[in-house]
Amino acid sequence: MASQLEESTKTAKKIALGCGILVAVIVIVSIISQLIKGEPPACNPYPTVANNLFGSLPRLELETNSLTQTEMPRYEIDIDKLPQMVSYVNVHKTKTPRQSLTSQDDAVQVAINLGFKEYPKKLSTSELQWKRDTTTLEINKLYNTVNIITNYKKTPSITYDNSILVDKNPYITSARNLFAKTYAGRKMDTADATATYLKLDKNLNFIKAFSASEADFVRVDFFKKLEGLTPYVPAGCTSDQQKYVQENLDSLRISYYVHTIEPQKSYNYIILKGTAGWGDILEFSYVDWEVETSSIYKTLTVSEAWEELKKGNGYLRSLYRTSVGDPFQNDFSIPIEAFLLNNIELLYYTTDDYTQYIQPVFKFSGIAQIQGTTDKYAEFIFYYPALKY
Repeated sequence: MASQLEESTKTAKKIALGCGILVAVIVIVSIISQLIKGEPPACNPYPTVANNLFGSLPRLELETNSLTQTEMPRYEIDIDKLPQMVSYVNVHKTKTPRQSLTSQDDAVQVAINLGFKEYPKKLSTSELQWKRDTTTLEINKLYNTVNIITNYKKTPSITYDNSILVDKNPYITSARNLFAKTYAGRKMDTADATATYLKLDKNLNFIKAFSASEADFVRVDFFKKLEGLTPYVPAGCTSDQQKYVQENLDSLRISYYVHTIEPQKSYNYIILKGTAGWGDILEFSYVDWEVETSSIYKTLTVSEAWEELKKGNGYLRSLYRTSVGDPFQNDFSIPIEAFLLNNIELLYYTTDDYTQYIQPVFKFSGIAQIQGTTDKYAEFIFYYPALKY
């Protein structure tokens, strides 16, 4: 009889493409649906040529984690075939940060809204700091970033009697309301949210807890999207086709998630204890580079990016044992026999440092077979820049 791990692995291997839905499939399904309903099929409403308004972009250089093994693992496709994704995608240029006459007052008001009423310490011309017991708040007036951190070593009783709720929704609601009190306004109301039970290990590092009774904290991450393909009314189509596209521009927009160097985490997050009250903030981070304008650039094909991974040029960002089931516990010392790819997505990549251009990356994920075993696996994530430079 197959073990639960084997069954889970088989199931995972059957997952096909998830969020990486092909634009071509969307268009075909849309056309068939329109024909059934008696509606005119729309012409291709997506860009078919790059305009490269920002000129030659700097190549996106990502941090990678190296395996400790000396031999190169195999790279195999565990799906029917590599998908064809978009050939062109938006690159977003962000606004140049500037301080205003009200920057100081705005930062002080954000601090008050988060419960810090003390007078701030000036760290630099743009950075202010507040301290309360073992918790520190720092705000950058130039970048409008907010960061709260707690010194857990100086608060040994922090994990006791936190009474974590089984229902995660109050934490998500509380987090949205707290973000609304900062520079974010109501931006997080439309962002997707994930809530994760956490606890501290003996080294005071956060690890995943698998139930509310086991947890001491809840981490809420917000994942925003940026528009990857902006539809337009194509010329050379019939008037009925143009009318259909014009009336459905909003539903034809295609957006992609914004991710960070750690795929499971966002720079917009909060860690709460207790019952998600206002005094329960242990960590808080807000980083959001506002888009000024966008331009269309040519992308690599998935096959081209996959070939680079097979040469060892991919950026390994996550690797953890399936049996542990905790993406917070990466272990890059696991000896890997083969990476078995079963999911590909297009994402936007950003950092917590100011970035002038927000560029897309391919995210390759799947199951990795551990050396010397036939039934032990790890889960992996690679990034690779998606633009054709």
